[in-house]
Amino acid sequence: MEILSRLVRDRDQVGDPVAAIRRADAVQRHAAEQVAAARAESAIAVRQLRRLGWTFQDIALATGLTPREVGDLARESRRRLA
Repeated sequence: MEILSRLVRDRDQVGDPVAAIRRADAVQRHAAEQVAAARAESAIAVRQLRRLGWTFQDIALATGLTPREVGDLARESRRRLA
């Protein structure tokens, strides 16, 4: 019984750590899904701008990304089409 009492006391002091871990994991998974969706949208936008004749440098200057980041998005866009 002493262990059970300790578990109850500790949970009362710090909350339910297992539930906290589960909540944090759910938030992280949701955030990762949102980041992936935003990145896919950015890749499509880069492809559209490239079709209009924009260079990586033009896109980088307009968006605040580096030319390398723009290139990464362009490659992602091509992979999505393949």
